[in-house]
Order: sequence, then C-alpha cells, then structure tokens
Amino acid sequence: MGFFKDLNKLNKQAKELQKTQPSVKDQMANATAQMQQANAFMAQQAAAAPLVHDPLAVEGEAQILAVRDSGMRVNHNPSLQVDLLVTIPGQPPRPATITTIVEPQNLARVQPGLQLRVKANPATPEQALIIW
Repeated sequence: MGFFKDLNKLNKQAKELQKTQPSVKDQMANATAQMQQANAFMAQQAAAAPLVHDPLAVEGEAQILAVRDSGMRVNHNPSLQVDLLVTIPGQPPRPATITTIVEPQNLARVQPGLQLRVKANPATPEQALIIW
C-alpha cells in the first residue's frame, strides 16, 4: 500500500506545481521571443564580422555614452548594448549603438565616459567594432 500512497502524493504535488507554472502558450511565446532576440543578435554580429577584414575600415576611438544589459549570455559572458560616440579620422563624431559580448576581464572597461578603440568603415561608422 505504501507505494500507491506515495504515488498519489507525488501526483498531487505535481498538480500543485503545475498550477504555479505559466501556461504552455505563454512558455512558447516566451521561447519564441527569446529566439527572435537571439536571431537579431546573431545578425548584428554577422554584420560586424566583415569589419575585421574590411580594407576600408579604419581604427578610431569611441566614447561610451551608456551601457545596458541585453539579457543574453554567450558562454556565460554578458551581451551588452553600448551607446557610443564614434570618432574616426577625417569624420565628425557619430552616434552608434552596438551589441557586443564582453568577457569578464573587460567588464570594467565598459563604463560611461570611458574611451575604447574601435574599427569602423567611414561610410558606416554606426557599425563599429570594439577592439579589445
């Protein structure tokens, strides 16, 4: 009898836990939203990747205006949205907002007011790439 009693108890506990969980519809909507955010992040990273080998890209500096956590993690490293004021030689400063993965050793360098080295194409400085 003990086995069936314990089985009944587990069944009741599972039903109580199920009441506190969001509905399957809400869970699916949340998963879809997270996937869309991940896809947008991957597209932005793919757009910035050619800057590494772009012959027109030049090095410059960027002042950090603001930093926000995007809510994503890549290998436990935070993905941050960084508002920059990008200055490259021969161009006036231009604002840019980028999303970048920041390793723990670089977190202290991502503070409003600090300067970072960047690489950007003069035609599209809003797609800057931070040089760590």
